[in-house]
Amino acid sequence: MIDIIIPCYNAHKTLGITLNSIINQSIKDIINVILVDDCSNENYNYFVETYKKYISIKEVKTKENVGAGLAREEGINKSNSKYIVFCDSDDIFTNYDSVEALYNEIEKGLDYVNSLEYDEKRESFFILNGNVHAKIFRRKYLEENNIHFNSTRYHEDNYFNNLVVLSGAKKYDLYKTTYYYTYNKNSITNDDKDFERLEIYFQNMRDLINIVKDKNYSKVRLARFKREKYRFLRRIYKKFNNKQKDIFKKWIEEYDEDFLEFIDISDKQFVNKLIDYLNNIIKD
Repeated sequence: MIDIIIPCYNAHKTLGITLNSIINQSIKDIINVILVDDCSNENYNYFVETYKKYISIKEVKTKENVGAGLAREEGINKSNSKYIVFCDSDDIFTNYDSVEALYNEIEKGLDYVNSLEYDEKRESFFILNGNVHAKIFRRKYLEENNIHFNSTRYHEDNYFNNLVVLSGAKKYDLYKTTYYYTYNKNSITNDDKDFERLEIYFQNMRDLINIVKDKNYSKVRLARFKREKYRFLRRIYKKFNNKQKDIFKKWIEEYDEDFLEFIDISDKQFVNKLIDYLNNIIKD
């Protein structure tokens, strides 16, 4: 079985579209939907009653408004299926066989499968390692490796997914579009104006290092981790004023020092060269 976990905060206007894309899935008979009400103004009884005719669906509630990350965590706590998929309450699965395509791959003995998603804001297709969309996870692997969302409300999916990658999950990139990411201008994840939130991002990355430093890792995983980090940073760097750029560069230097502390001596030359290369991206 597959649990699709959907964090919901006042999502009543968009949730129906999301659920319609789920009930049209080719393997809906093995899908359970878990709606996590993150202290919305109204409950989601209407959706449960309407859609239970077509698919297994239930609503769980957080005790307080905790944000999307910990709302997903509550969904994981209520999950008992073999696999977990995350979906936002205003996004859709692009094709009738989106979930089936992910399912067929992970059934080959994998821990995690990634796929293409369409980003409405950037009007492009991506395979992204820094979020939890367009993916399927083996629940037992998450449990055995103590993989959780943290309490931050910004970049919490980046934290979670990079923790999966760095902890040694057996993964596969499926070059099939399975997910449509809807741009919501009011979403916290689309607010690039709050420069201070970047400090949370760097703290998340340092926390990741401390968690995975005793686990097995490879040069390929390290390169991917650094590449994803700098791709995100490059995208937003040019928006900063000069003062912010100076602070930003300091954060990068501190982070890279922390990163090198847990690298094996045999890998340090490789990682140093990688850092030098990536740091050349972040320039005026």
